[in-house]
Amino acid sequence: MEPKNLIKLRELDATKTNYTIKVRIVRLWRKPNNKNPNEIWSIEMIIMDEEHSQLHKFSGNKDAASVFKTYFPKFEEHLRENECYFIFRPTLADNDVKIKHVDNGQKISFRWQTDLKKCTTFKGSKYGFEFTNGSILKDPLPQYTRLDIIGYVYKCYEVEKKPVRGGKEAIKMEIKLEDLEGRHIILTLWEEYCQQMLNYMQNKQQAHVFLILQFGNLHIYGHNRTVSNVYDATRLFINSPIDEILEFKKSFLSNIGEETSSHRSVGTSMVSSLEDEFLNDIDFINIREINEIKEVKSLIVVGKIKALCIEKSWNYRSCDLCKNGVETTTVRIDKGENPADFEVAKQYKCLNDNCTQTIVSSPMIRYKIPIRVQDCTGTVTLTMFEREANKLIGRIAKDVLDEQEQSAEFLTLPAAFNVLLERKFAFRIEIKNYNLDNNAEYFSITKLTEDLNIISKLEKNFYNNQVEDSDSVNPSNSELPLQTDVSLKDSISCTADNGTPISNSNESMGTAASVDLKRNLEVVYDVVESSALSSTKQQKIHTKDLRDANWNETLLIPKTEK
Repeated sequence: MEPKNLIKLRELDATKTNYTIKVRIVRLWRKPNNKNPNEIWSIEMIIMDEEHSQLHKFSGNKDAASVFKTYFPKFEEHLRENECYFIFRPTLADNDVKIKHVDNGQKISFRWQTDLKKCTTFKGSKYGFEFTNGSILKDPLPQYTRLDIIGYVYKCYEVEKKPVRGGKEAIKMEIKLEDLEGRHIILTLWEEYCQQMLNYMQNKQQAHVFLILQFGNLHIYGHNRTVSNVYDATRLFINSPIDEILEFKKSFLSNIGEETSSHRSVGTSMVSSLEDEFLNDIDFINIREINEIKEVKSLIVVGKIKALCIEKSWNYRSCDLCKNGVETTTVRIDKGENPADFEVAKQYKCLNDNCTQTIVSSPMIRYKIPIRVQDCTGTVTLTMFEREANKLIGRIAKDVLDEQEQSAEFLTLPAAFNVLLERKFAFRIEIKNYNLDNNAEYFSITKLTEDLNIISKLEKNFYNNQVEDSDSVNPSNSELPLQTDVSLKDSISCTADNGTPISNSNESMGTAASVDLKRNLEVVYDVVESSALSSTKQQKIHTKDLRDANWNETLLIPKTEK
């Protein structure tokens, strides 16, 4: 028989005193003392009751619960993960942790008056998953949202080592997950969860791998959204024989079977490296060829960051929900009945029509850095956004802007950006409809890498092609062009303030030098009309090519001694 004073978790509030809750411990861990990591401060739990929610399609409301060290002797040996209990006479406490695992400002707290009894009649879900895969990609969500995610392991990238607090290193691995609608999201596994995945992949017997990450942490970087495990609360299920994974697997494989034979092979190479994303997935081209692309697609280019474009802003204000840009307007605010008593204030409106927040009270400052990237064929403008800029600069955009506004160099580029210059990367860029429709020659960076192995393989492929081309021509020494030492002004200049190169594309390119060169050549050459413009000589260049090039050159023929 169940207690008479039994209530649901959603009914809890500060007015309740003598009550009982019936819950399952979904997750349990021990929290160390911040001042002494070797000492346990409390036992932390995520608990769930039996109540079913049709709205979220999961069983049970969740709450956090804590048992502090003082009460360990009474409760510690009785608390087990996945077990169900009646908890008599607990109390409520403020859930004041910065990173919350449940959407609740209060939590259950055990005390001396609290009693515990195992329950064998629990009817709710065993795990209480709340899958939100679709909404991760399309709905506005706050940063650091806790969620559960299920998906097919589309690709695993190589393990990386990253510095963490205390001068230590942590291992991590990124995984690309696919949902039932073919959408992808990046999942980052750290430390023990990374090792758990590695162990499974090395010993796996099944071709297809499906997983659930429970209590993940959503990170939002501009338009990119990733999920990572949390140090304590996260739980990882890999091909586990539980209902949720079995049902997802059945639906996923059914969808694959309905597609044409041209569908990619699923699960043939489960463990791959970062190289796949830069060497195998999409095309690599040189910078000169970018403007020849006439379709929306992703591309890889390799080049050095040579300059920053001072004529474009390096930051923008964004909506704190959807991360899209905001429009700044002014509004009139009346202070009283007198029409003359008012003030004008700024207002920020989100430019995303699908965002649930029209007026943005606290817009975020985010990176949008236009850089000039150069290879041996040309130079192009690329735009680096928040995620990649944060990694390379090591500071958030707001701090950089605040520092710049307080200095005397407000009209110049921040000195912090100097760390970007003369560094070579492989860039993954996007050619969008906007570029094609507006002939816009600046492109967004979606990912970059400084991995020397990847860059070397890309460049080796490019230069091998160049060698083959030159061998087929095989010019002799007599056919090589005349070399003349001419000093031309470079189109990239440097500021005297902080040494950061800036784009100076309107600068003339050595006009005087060109005139002097032509005058000197005319002394030893006869000037003859180009055959392409002569009515008596055969044209070797098409008329269209001449129009495109605005051809007006003359042909110089060496004079012979008489």
